[in-house]
Amino acid sequence: MKKGFALNWVLSNDGRTPLFGVRDLQVLADAGARIVRFELRVGSAPEWSDDLIGRYAGIVRQLTGAGISPIGLIYADAVPGAKQADWNAGNAETTGGMGDNPFIHRFADLARQLAAALPEISLWEIWNEPNAWRQQSGRAYSGGSFIYPSNFAAILMQAGAAIKRVQPAATIITGGLLSHNNHGILNTQNSGADYLNDLYGALKRLGGGTLPFDAIGQHLYVDQPGQADPDHLWQYISHMQAIAQRNEGGAGRPLYLTEAAWTTTAVAPELQAANLRTLFEVCGRDERIAAVCWFQMRDNPPGKQYFGVCAPDWSPKPAFGAFQGV
Repeated sequence: MKKGFALNWVLSNDGRTPLFGVRDLQVLADAGARIVRFELRVGSAPEWSDDLIGRYAGIVRQLTGAGISPIGLIYADAVPGAKQADWNAGNAETTGGMGDNPFIHRFADLARQLAAALPEISLWEIWNEPNAWRQQSGRAYSGGSFIYPSNFAAILMQAGAAIKRVQPAATIITGGLLSHNNHGILNTQNSGADYLNDLYGALKRLGGGTLPFDAIGQHLYVDQPGQADPDHLWQYISHMQAIAQRNEGGAGRPLYLTEAAWTTTAVAPELQAANLRTLFEVCGRDERIAAVCWFQMRDNPPGKQYFGVCAPDWSPKPAFGAFQGV
């Protein structure tokens, strides 16, 4: 199991200014991180230019040169002008469609372009929290990063195939499924397992034989805020493996926890550190867990995110020492 971090943006929104450099690399090395995950986003730029891709390539080379494996996240922000209505068009759940649409074709083409331009990235995460929504009305969901399972199945099939055409040995990871127990409700729906089961069903309806992903992504935000219960963490990890086994005839799947954390705006720094240790202890029980990425390395005051193991001035919180020790 590799330990590492899910990073904030590594380029400014206009794509012109690197937000990752020598200090970040040094802290990653000091922490003992071996893997990082970051998003490849077009931001406010009108398109993917050679200059924009080149800046990402420079950051990737810094990471791989330091012996750190990058996970490249491709999400809606990779497509200029992306809108939720576009990526959910033609879904089977509310419109009776097959899940395909022009946005998905564009997304797959960009995935191929990025994989060809960034061969140092061999781990590709497709989408971010596909089951995260803010509004529900019957079978209709909206807000957040929600994408219907039928649309997500089409994205995985098309984008996964596009990446494999230029990187046959690439690892395709499903976008990290949000796992939470908000309001104290601990069940398969909140773990993301029900959504994963629906995704398997959508893929079977599309046919094609081989599954278009190699690993399952999960985001563990359990027991927020408060003390992490190891039984809760293990239960949610087990839910994902159970769904994979049920749909694949007993075989498990590698699991990448591409986000997990507690914020020090809600728990004391010492409890954040204790929860980090609990997280890694639980994940160490299952050899199918390939990586755990803590969200984030450093607090991000502009984004009102204080999950980091370092304060904004890079001073270490207790969680930094805990991360070193796991």
